[in-house]
Amino acid sequence: MREVQVNRRPDRSGRRPRIALGAILGTLGGPRTVALELAGEICRIDREADYFLLTDAPPPAADLGALDGGPEVAVIPMPLPAYRILWEHVHVPRLLRRKGVDLYHGTKNVLPIGCPCPALISIYDLACFRTPETFTAAARLFLRLHTRHAARRAARIIVPSESTRGDLVDLLGVDPGRIDVVPLGVSRRFRPTANTDKEGLRAIRAKYKLPERVITYVGTLQPRKHIHTLVEAFGRLKHGPCRPHRLIVAGRRGWMAGEITRTVRRLGLDEEVIFTGAVPDEELPLFYAASELFVSAGAYEGFGLTLLEAMACGVPVIGGDAGACAEVVGDAGILVSPGHVDALAEAIGRVTEDRALREEMRARGLERAKRFTWRRSAEATIEVYRKVLHSMARDKASC
Repeated sequence: MREVQVNRRPDRSGRRPRIALGAILGTLGGPRTVALELAGEICRIDREADYFLLTDAPPPAADLGALDGGPEVAVIPMPLPAYRILWEHVHVPRLLRRKGVDLYHGTKNVLPIGCPCPALISIYDLACFRTPETFTAAARLFLRLHTRHAARRAARIIVPSESTRGDLVDLLGVDPGRIDVVPLGVSRRFRPTANTDKEGLRAIRAKYKLPERVITYVGTLQPRKHIHTLVEAFGRLKHGPCRPHRLIVAGRRGWMAGEITRTVRRLGLDEEVIFTGAVPDEELPLFYAASELFVSAGAYEGFGLTLLEAMACGVPVIGGDAGACAEVVGDAGILVSPGHVDALAEAIGRVTEDRALREEMRARGLERAKRFTWRRSAEATIEVYRKVLHSMARDKASC
């Protein structure tokens, strides 16, 4: 693996804190979205530090932008997921030393062993501890070891919810005074478009062969998301009173994704369930807006970013009542117990049959989503950086 310099900042006179963010951007999903949105917003706001982004794939120009004072970016390719250990523990610390970084922020649960500078870590959830059966043995071992190490090593830990904060205290014995709760945000791209971009919606429906009335799930196809439960619940509705809906399952295939397709075949829903694969980030707002209902009722969530994105697009949502979903959805949606097929089927039936309920949920969701912005997330994250830098300066002065 060879480093590729994408954007090099000019030398500056004077010395400002140099902060590096490590971001895995090569795979679509929540951590990629968070890293891009957070890095872009931080660099728009903070002019008191110099920022450096270490990544495995070039970030889209639109996300970090050609910002005046934008971050220097170094790309270290990661050809296979198995290379992540080498990426995190060899290439990242080498670059941190070379660049004279003062503070490193690992944005996805892992801190380098032998990190040459003070560091903080973002830990989104403790699913590998809460729902270990939903991971492969290798993934479970990797995440548990690295999460424990990061939680011990980090100067401070950033989590997106009180739920994750509680898990860190209960499961790993972390001092709550070292944890900062910084809720995630929702991009300005996610907004109601049904009445303003009819042409765009028609194009999305044509591309993905979406009928007029669809129930949608967006996310990785993996066991803890309980997509098989959603398929079972949808099947009970389809085999009951006639409903014109189709179920759209969008996302990359993860571990045991085959169980979902087998459930679809077993229930005779091959024509009723549409698998689209991963949807590009730029198409997601219209993809959500084309939905009558969004459902993500997994076994455990550290936040629930897709639920927030759907609400911001004016789509009624059903989530799970485990983990942090209640903190995100509040009273704007319906929460059901993960794995309860009857409860989920009943909730889906209520929403799809009641137009007035959908409009009420839509309005509440739009208001709820306004509370979560990337600017607020960035401002809170910058405060954590300054807290650590101030502590470093105080310790240095006392020596």
